[in-house]
Amino acid sequence: MGSFSAFIQEHDGADTFDVRFLTSVRQQFGADAERVIATLAVRKKLKDKVPQWFAEPSLVYPKPLAGEQCSSSATAFYKASLLQDIAPSAAKGCLRVADLTGGLGVDAWAFSQEAAEVLYNEMDADLADAARHNFAALGRSNIRVSCAEITADSLSAVLGIFAPDVIFLDPARRSASGQKVFRLADCSPDLIALKDSLLRLCPTVLVKVSPMADIAQLGRELGDCLQAVHVVAVGDECKELLLLLQRPGDPVRLAVHSSGTDRPLVAKSEEICSSQPVRIGLYAVQLPAAWSGSRMLREAFFQVLCDEEHPAGGQREARYLADEAELKAARWLFVPGPALTKAGAFNLPCRQFGLVKLGRSTHLYVPSGDVFPAGLLSWGKSYRICSVLPLDKAGIREAAMRWPKADVTARNLPLDSEGLRKRLGIKAGGAIHLFGFRADFQDGTSGKYLLAAEPYNESM
Repeated sequence: MGSFSAFIQEHDGADTFDVRFLTSVRQQFGADAERVIATLAVRKKLKDKVPQWFAEPSLVYPKPLAGEQCSSSATAFYKASLLQDIAPSAAKGCLRVADLTGGLGVDAWAFSQEAAEVLYNEMDADLADAARHNFAALGRSNIRVSCAEITADSLSAVLGIFAPDVIFLDPARRSASGQKVFRLADCSPDLIALKDSLLRLCPTVLVKVSPMADIAQLGRELGDCLQAVHVVAVGDECKELLLLLQRPGDPVRLAVHSSGTDRPLVAKSEEICSSQPVRIGLYAVQLPAAWSGSRMLREAFFQVLCDEEHPAGGQREARYLADEAELKAARWLFVPGPALTKAGAFNLPCRQFGLVKLGRSTHLYVPSGDVFPAGLLSWGKSYRICSVLPLDKAGIREAAMRWPKADVTARNLPLDSEGLRKRLGIKAGGAIHLFGFRADFQDGTSGKYLLAAEPYNESM
């Protein structure tokens, strides 16, 4: 393994598609050449995704696809941080977790830093062998490795005497032909077919699914055992949905953490309830990209329980602009990030941060006061408003003259962002961002506007 590690360090970042390099690797390593090539390819993905693993050159990665599909360290540590909350009956220091679809092993590695024991199971023998080596190299002695297919009939045998407090699954989201799939029944293993057997063996099951999955459809497919959905975003991208499954009739609700102040982030709560026949807790989570997983840092991010989006009524209703004058007096613009957007929490910025929504179907917001709301920058993008113009011939002509180069976003208009940019006749780029949108006012009237803004930061 010494020559392997030395070669990996020497050739880190090498072009694994270069024919001469591949020929050299095959001559030097023979039957192990494909493992070397795959390891170099995966390390490129892990450099930013799982830097703790990238720092250890002796780790082996036999399949490039596993590097694409594995969790980042930030999302893996987030899952690990939930364990004690979702399995409160487990004695502290005695928590046991079974990861039945282990893959590269990043999630099991993170679990092992919170749990007393972890069972890692992977159907692919090459990945299981690599995981056994990698866990040892990383000093994780509390993970046992198993290699078996997961079916309703094999579950008891795979677990054996290991009695988990939490079972984790990350079903493969590719068909036999390699195409991406999103329906639970099309993933492997099939969670719909397995859920009853899983919950008979363990009271709590945590499942990672595609961020493209439809949350309402998940509710319909999983029924009463689906207790909560976590929409997990890192930076500008929604990375995954986490499904908390528990035996019906004995729900465990997670604590909602604050931002490090005495003011709670949300009021008491209000599970999500839309057209689906079940009521589930829906959380939006925005993680910092380099989150370390330490419980000391849990307040470095927000975990928000999203309420039902009612069309009318009390504090749940979003507040809209009084009139055009209020729009033109606004100093900042807030664009919600992927966690809030995917969760459909379009009224929550108004309730949580006192923002004013620009339109019923225009998910853009402005603060109602002169002080920029604390914590808002963590939840999306914020801009300093430079100018507001009517979206008509005169406004378009003025915008094109003042900002011949700008990024453009269209919201709640009969044309998309690229169509609006072409109509403005400007080039993409520059320091200014132009937002075209429809605004709804409290008196029932509405209008179309162009808003010019520049990125806002706390030093402004």
